[in-house]
Amino acid sequence: MVIGIVFLILLTIFYLYKNSQEPTTSPQITHKDNQTFTESPTKITDSVSHNTYRLIPSYVGYAYVYPNEPITLTFYWCYPKDFNSSTSVVVSLARFHEIYDYERLISINRSFSDYIPLSITMNFSRPNYQYNFGANAKTTLWVGETVANESSVFVDLTVQVANITPKDVPIEFGHYSSGYISFTKDKEVIVYAAEIRNPTERLVEILNVSYPRLLIIPQYNISLLKFGILNASDASQVPTTPPEDLRMVLSPHERGILVTYLYIDENVQGFYFKPKITLRIGDREMVVPGPPFSYVRITEPCNTNS
Repeated sequence: MVIGIVFLILLTIFYLYKNSQEPTTSPQITHKDNQTFTESPTKITDSVSHNTYRLIPSYVGYAYVYPNEPITLTFYWCYPKDFNSSTSVVVSLARFHEIYDYERLISINRSFSDYIPLSITMNFSRPNYQYNFGANAKTTLWVGETVANESSVFVDLTVQVANITPKDVPIEFGHYSSGYISFTKDKEVIVYAAEIRNPTERLVEILNVSYPRLLIIPQYNISLLKFGILNASDASQVPTTPPEDLRMVLSPHERGILVTYLYIDENVQGFYFKPKITLRIGDREMVVPGPPFSYVRITEPCNTNS
């Protein structure tokens, strides 16, 4: 009897001692937290899916075009796997669409943080008319005859069609900077540059380089800071800060680089810019479409792990 009582006392002491050595926080919670940040297949999948099929950027922009002059918007799509022969992608915006079948997809090189560039080309034929787009651009991933995924971004684009043709314009544009990829989350100043040539016997004066503020969503902070003609040999070799010695006049048979410095706020993901350029040639003023330019901000890489 005494032995039994002693045994029970010792067992109780051992139990109390063992409990006093255990942590006060739950080992299951600690282990679960470790899985969340380092090992959890679920959380890793969530992290991958955050970028998987992601489409960027959300464009805002303005284009002044000749009748039937095509404009192209390039989007960047995160697809983390290799394509197979049953895969195709449709890029669409309003009534326009572009189909990328398997053969076309495998010919595209991943670029800029492993995103795949997918472009859509649009054409506007009605002279002296304005088109306003406040619509989603969408990628639809097809595997065979099944829709596997749809991703979209908002596009806020104004297109104005001129009532002239290139044959009506006495000046010529040469090489130009077609785009800029940014990897910063900060506001910045970028430069649009295009070679401009005056083949005439008259002076050509640049009066304005502009995009009307016809944007559907006005909170985008994009400002035109300065424009003019730079003495440079190539449109890809221009200073990133506005120089003091920009001029506004091209002499007969002279060439130069037309530069436009733009302030882009940090809330702008993508900007399409095909400006109106107002000229005075002799005693006549005219407005002509400039070459296209696009700005795209990429701040998060595409996770290509599948």
